[in-house]
Amino acid sequence: MEQLVNIQGNTHYIPGPVNIGVITGSEGDCILIDTGIDDNSAKKILKVLKKHSLRVKAIINTHSHADHFGGNKYILDNTDALVYASDFERAIIENPKLEPFYLFSARPISKLNTKLLLGKRCRVDYTVYPGIQQICGINLEVVSLKGHSVNQIGIITSDDVFFVGDALFPKEVIEKYKIPYFVDIENALNTLNFIKGCRCYRYVMAHSGVVDRVEDIVDLNIERIGNICKDIIAILRQPMTREGLVGRLVGKVGASLTLQRYYLALSSVSAYLSYLSDGGKIKPLLTSTQLLWGAC
Repeated sequence: MEQLVNIQGNTHYIPGPVNIGVITGSEGDCILIDTGIDDNSAKKILKVLKKHSLRVKAIINTHSHADHFGGNKYILDNTDALVYASDFERAIIENPKLEPFYLFSARPISKLNTKLLLGKRCRVDYTVYPGIQQICGINLEVVSLKGHSVNQIGIITSDDVFFVGDALFPKEVIEKYKIPYFVDIENALNTLNFIKGCRCYRYVMAHSGVVDRVEDIVDLNIERIGNICKDIIAILRQPMTREGLVGRLVGKVGASLTLQRYYLALSSVSAYLSYLSDGGKIKPLLTSTQLLWGAC
């Protein structure tokens, strides 16, 4: 994260663990799309911008996961930038303890309060909604990309470059984590099909590079979701608890777990249970002592 790479016209990005979008305007002003996971990420961003005589006037957060807004506070403490986010994501950025809380379903154990799941609290100045708009004198389009998080957004710049956040995972991420993180499977599939139908000049994935075509990547994501659905239905021919299903699914796909990844997997599995239950593929089975899930 030590260079500013031009994509097209006034649209750039800073490569890193999370790619940071940079849209330049007049007189050295710029908008950031996300800020990375922590103060170190933010310091590197500001260092790159200073090298190119750019000033941050606004931050647009695609969603409220800590690796996308964790650098906000440092940048706000050192600039006069304004922060923009969608309505649900704004609530978590302003109250980041909500993320480990909802993953644990109660006050979380302290080992979940890591920077991966708990970004630094910061203000959000404006709520953004889908549509073409002007932010700090720069024209762009905000698009809804729900699924990976409740109300994730993407940004299409006036140079026809589409920052898709975490709506689209590259092959290497899918192969590494096995169970990509989603909170809403139906919306994730709708989002993937929407991205596939777009015809933009370039696409920027948060955890990969810049590509000019996304059809094959979208198909890979849809295929993985479909395969996980099939695996869950097959496993639930023998009814079991949600936690039991997580263990069986993790073993089947060969995922590796840390404590944090376990709770992310548990959350994703819950999203699949909701999707498959509403679709009539599985059903909850309440006994006198526990809730089981079984295939229909």
